[in-house]
Amino acid sequence: MLTQWHGLWGVARVQFRTGRPGLVATAALAGALVLFTARSIVSLYDDPMKREVYRRSIGTSPVSMAFNGRGYDLDELGGIVVYEIGFFALVILPVFAIHLAIRHTRGEEDLGRADLVTAGPVGRLAPLGAAVTVVGASLLAGGLLTWAALVSVGLEAAGSARYAVGLTLYLGCCATLGVLAGQVATLSRSALGLALGTLALTYLVRGVVDGMGLDAVGATPMGWLAEVRPFGDWQLWPMLSMAALAVVGMVACVQVRQRRDLGGGLLAARPGPPRAARGLAGPVSLLWWISRGGLAGWVFGVAIWGVALGLLTSEVRDIVANNSDLGALLGAAGGRIEDGVVSLGAATVAVAAAAATVQSVGRMLGEESLGRLGLVLSTRVGRVRWWLGLSGLLLLQSVVTVAAGGLALGLGVGFSLGAADQVARASWAALAFLPSVWLVSAVAAAMFAWRPAWAVAGWALVSWGLVVVMLGETLRLAPWARYLSPFEHTGRVPLVEPDATALWVLSGLSATMLVLGGAWFARRDLIAG
Repeated sequence: MLTQWHGLWGVARVQFRTGRPGLVATAALAGALVLFTARSIVSLYDDPMKREVYRRSIGTSPVSMAFNGRGYDLDELGGIVVYEIGFFALVILPVFAIHLAIRHTRGEEDLGRADLVTAGPVGRLAPLGAAVTVVGASLLAGGLLTWAALVSVGLEAAGSARYAVGLTLYLGCCATLGVLAGQVATLSRSALGLALGTLALTYLVRGVVDGMGLDAVGATPMGWLAEVRPFGDWQLWPMLSMAALAVVGMVACVQVRQRRDLGGGLLAARPGPPRAARGLAGPVSLLWWISRGGLAGWVFGVAIWGVALGLLTSEVRDIVANNSDLGALLGAAGGRIEDGVVSLGAATVAVAAAAATVQSVGRMLGEESLGRLGLVLSTRVGRVRWWLGLSGLLLLQSVVTVAAGGLALGLGVGFSLGAADQVARASWAALAFLPSVWLVSAVAAAMFAWRPAWAVAGWALVSWGLVVVMLGETLRLAPWARYLSPFEHTGRVPLVEPDATALWVLSGLSATMLVLGGAWFARRDLIAG
């Protein structure tokens, strides 16, 4: 048995050298996010009266609980900090953990490096063990940085350590999900879709449980993280449960790896037909075929989220009737609480739509790295024609995703309030964010055209946009910081009318970036092919 792990440390050193940027960035992101949030919270809620207002307003809001999970010890700085980190700890950091896990397992096989490694005196399980080692080290470093960040702002060392341990164990469960998806699927793309789909479904289930106050906190591992309660009457069982889940998951990964062929998976890739249908001929159809699965997943996700958030509108309105602080936080005045919910929902739908298009750009980068784009461009398809097809696809994806999310949000709000006119109102609010989504898409595409590795700039815009939407009011971000997000320029529709000038400027910048991207792509060399 031990011979199957032979060479683990040597393979781990290789994986660390080849994947160092992502490993270091994930740990640094965790520490920076916690530090940024903690510093802002400590300065904002340094008075017990302010913390009490927070507990009575944000802490009792179904919308906040649906986004961030349940909050405990909100009369203490530590409890507020943990609660405000909630959404990013539950979703954003796990996405990075899943990406790392798949990149160091199935990604190594896709690129052929696993074949080269296992051709030497290396055990069958050594690459898997090496991947778990380097990803685990990255998550552990992130946990240490998290603890240091919380202590540096004056929070209790013991409570900070408990939260850091809980967060690290939770991210370990998410990384295990990525490793397992990499063993089940036969391609990194399929594994990523499987893992992220599971994460999204788990988040939605937890959001419904917490938002509606159901007595089922243990239904998902996401609920376990909040139950640690690190700065109050802390609980040990959530940590033990997350550790046990990670161990069981890794045992399952080992069992699958021992039984599958290198490059294979439990879900075999289905061979396509020998000839494509007439409607799939041409580069645009090929781009659509490549990205259709990801688009379907994003549309389904935003639709479910829009309905779930909209259904909470009636409860939010009842709470705000007794607590004006929550209404002020939503930016709603004069009893227009439903508009506050629609504004928040429309902005999150727009951010999700932008993420969908940035993911499609990343998929094109994968096509180029594997040489398939080079094969397409070696035919009569010119670079300009291919670029126009990609630009059109990104615009279409953004419209479809935003429209689906806005419609679902309106249906949820309308059903909750018994007002059919909310469907059109929410749909219009979501569509108003389209120029912002287009700008993020255009920046990601242009960076891919100029320097392929810089396509991650799109994810930076998406991430900051999400920070502004979710935490902008709570952290009282400076105007210059808020306006770094393209989504902030649209305004809080429908609470206010969208700024027509800003929408035209955003649209013009998007077109300019796409034109520049086309010129850059026509001149640069391909990575492969």
